[in-house]
Amino acid sequence: MKFYINHTIKAEVFNPLSIEDDLVDYLTRQETNMYLYSNDGVYKFSQNKTLNKMSYIDKPIVKIENYIKENMTLFMDDSFIRTEKEETECIPFNHVVKTIRKNTYQTSEKAPVLFVIEINETDKNIHNYYFLTKEEHTNKFVQDDISTFLSLIK
Repeated sequence: MKFYINHTIKAEVFNPLSIEDDLVDYLTRQETNMYLYSNDGVYKFSQNKTLNKMSYIDKPIVKIENYIKENMTLFMDDSFIRTEKEETECIPFNHVVKTIRKNTYQTSEKAPVLFVIEINETDKNIHNYYFLTKEEHTNKFVQDDISTFLSLIK
């Protein structure tokens, strides 16, 4: 499940990617993928040079007010992306390609929460950021981890 927080990261800084310097000690994984956006859908270039269509499965978003502290809203999103097994052989004519680098951070090896920052490699801007966990939002360790990351990215 993805958790989004209504907290802007590094909003006041000229270079928002300086957040990577703040979190370097917590980086556990980094991967770069290319995505093709077209009128026919979204496709992902995999590491083995195949092109597969992606299906987005939307679920309702749950809003929780005053999570951790006042004015901190948590949005829980159980939506997911399914990559089709069949390889696509024809690239749609009208399309845009984006290269996204996904950094995954964790406070410790067994921490229940991953903090993910997706960076658009073309314009070097933060594309998306969220917390990822299999635990419930009420779990004290989940709240502690989210709070720790928020204190690091202010």
